[in-house]
Amino acid sequence: MIKKQRKLQVGIDAKKGSKWNHNVTASFVPFSEGNTDKLLSFFLNIDNIFDVPVIVKPRGIPYNKQLLPTGNPKGGVAPTVAAQESIKKQLEKLYGEDEQSSSPSWILLSELLDYDYTVTFFNKAEKRTLSVEEFLGDDYFNELKQFSDQCEDFKPSDVRLFFCATGGI
Repeated sequence: MIKKQRKLQVGIDAKKGSKWNHNVTASFVPFSEGNTDKLLSFFLNIDNIFDVPVIVKPRGIPYNKQLLPTGNPKGGVAPTVAAQESIKKQLEKLYGEDEQSSSPSWILLSELLDYDYTVTFFNKAEKRTLSVEEFLGDDYFNELKQFSDQCEDFKPSDVRLFFCATGGI
């Protein structure tokens, strides 16, 4: 069996007022290129042969636009069947209709900016200790800065990146 290369699919939401605007068109989408294995490990804990700490536990896709940053609805009701179908359609539109799509999650720009990248871990693949910053490399931080600069009209807590893995076996 031939293993297909996994890719990281990225989408962007921005909050205006109290509503999230899905699929914001951006001139630059971060992390859509580069070292996919490292990004999948860091963002989604997929094929994490490095044992790098994952930035956040997978959150799935929010059921509605009024969720707290933890991804858990507070005081709300379970999504209706129609809402679940709407979410599924949004995912298909955002990530394509690849049957191998998996592990959808999201993170706020503020979380990316506030993360402590100096945390060290033992990289099992390279058999050495290094920081998350060293592991991700300059390209990651250049893309993060470029994306942050592009979003200067929004608070970092009002910008959300959706991502999932596509491809695979």
